Amino acid sequence: MPQHSGPGRGRQGRYPHDGAIRQKQKRKSSLPFLTITTLCILFVLGGLYFGCVFITTAFSWIPIPRPPVPIIGGQGDNLPSWKGTDRVNILLLGLDQREDERGQPTRSDTMIVVTLDPVSKSAGMLSIPRDLLVQIPGHGENKINTANFFGDVDKKGNGPLLAKKVVQDLLGVPIHYYARIDFAGFEKMIDMVGGVDVDVDKALKDDEYPTENYGVMRIYVPVGLQHMDGRTALRYARSRHEDSDFGRAQRQRKVLLAARDKALQLNLLPKLPGMLNAILQSIQTDIPPTDMLALARLAKDIDSSSIVSRSIDESMVEDVNREGSSLQLRPGELPKLVSQVFSDSRSKQEAAKIEVQNGTSRAGLAASVANTLKSASYTVVRIGNATTDYKETVIINYSGKSATVAALAKMLKVPAKNIRNASAGDKSDVDVLIILGQDTPAP
Repeated sequence: MPQHSGPGRGRQGRYPHDGAIRQKQKRKSSLPFLTITTLCILFVLGGLYFGCVFITTAFSWIPIPRPPVPIIGGQGDNLPSWKGTDRVNILLLGLDQREDERGQPTRSDTMIVVTLDPVSKSAGMLSIPRDLLVQIPGHGENKINTANFFGDVDKKGNGPLLAKKVVQDLLGVPIHYYARIDFAGFEKMIDMVGGVDVDVDKALKDDEYPTENYGVMRIYVPVGLQHMDGRTALRYARSRHEDSDFGRAQRQRKVLLAARDKALQLNLLPKLPGMLNAILQSIQTDIPPTDMLALARLAKDIDSSSIVSRSIDESMVEDVNREGSSLQLRPGELPKLVSQVFSDSRSKQEAAKIEVQNGTSRAGLAASVANTLKSASYTVVRIGNATTDYKETVIINYSGKSATVAALAKMLKVPAKNIRNASAGDKSDVDVLIILGQDTPAP
């Protein structure tokens, strides 16, 4: 099927790099958005073994030169356990690339950050629109999907590393690993497990769905619980004429979770170590093999109800060109979303009461920061002015709620030397006091 061109693809406009990178007219059937993200999500969120079966049976023909990786022992419950307690964040990159473009720098059509919390046994996934404008180091303002391209142009193999940095700077959370995939086959994968059950909440009608011979056809998916084979699931997740890329992203996440549920019924985890070689021959990642197995074991224990699925959506962006090809993030919109997906379960449990004081001459600074903290689900009980000026921001911990203090320090970029524990004689009706200094960024 021809790749349906997304917003901004091949257009010349305010951001000329978009056209200079590559003109992609009438794409062949190459890398449907959902194929890439499905494999990635299943890989990380507990359907890893499902992805292994798919890779070994459907894509053994793909010639990817990579040295063999030794099989790591371990069966079933003997798989290595994840020892860490910190949240793990993984950037999933799906490349929009044809067979004859392999090895060339290319943009990412898919960017999803998957996060796993080993303490609360919860997970989340956050979709980032490919047309979101961000600052790319060394290349100025451009669409976020060009980070992988520019990284590989600067230095071969550096694409995912630059993409990690750009996403980390955007979200304000560390990106520990990446996984980059560049092959198709979603239909076959869904059919291999006998299809998936998707609860369709809004009927889908598309009179211009692209066909394999570069024509169009009409597709229709009714409301209600639908059992979808591979072709139907792909059409449901790939169609974009009924609503928008944002609506499509929501449908894709529904299919992803349905596929995960079906994958978990296969109970192939004991065979995972023997399949690891096939995975590493079919994806690019900086996740160590042992960590893959440990993360798979961890992810299998995460209940579907504990997976948060979110996206940077149309309510959070401005359409710069009024045609969906360049999106500008609205100020103040991101912290709450990031908190919903990446918030530390320990800081939530602490439920700290926070006071914010302005230690500068900048009027309204405390109120502005307090609003940002509130949008990130923190409880700010009071704002005011400090009794003296502060050159640097200081955080004072009155109640020993260290998880909250650590999260606030990361969010406000406060160095460890400026985090203080109150002395035994100091009393306060708040748990944490933030005194904003001159180093506080402008809101």
